[in-house]
Amino acid sequence: MTDERIDLSALDPTTDAERFEEVVGRINAAVAPAMAARRAGATVFGQVAGLWRPLLAAAAIAGVISAATLALVQSPAPENEAEIGLAEVIGVPQQIAQWLRSDESPDPSELLIALEE
Repeated sequence: MTDERIDLSALDPTTDAERFEEVVGRINAAVAPAMAARRAGATVFGQVAGLWRPLLAAAAIAGVISAATLALVQSPAPENEAEIGLAEVIGVPQQIAQWLRSDESPDPSELLIALEE
């Protein structure tokens, strides 16, 4: 190894200032349409619109994984039909819930009694 410094001045693009500015101008002119298109899509709506495909793909993957998981998980069969249903959980009286499940239509007096309970 030598202690001499290597002369890299031949690689300096700014030695010929006119030529350097001309090259920079040509590059800027060549990329101007692409930069204008990129700036036009820089709005919030443009950015969200550009993400719809990846978001749709992620949603599809999540849906497939969820469906596969639900298909593989077996729920236990109800032991009896008298289990508490959704209607009872949200506060619907038991008699009205039975009418809803059986498609039986109550007469007005039965409905009034059930609603007063």
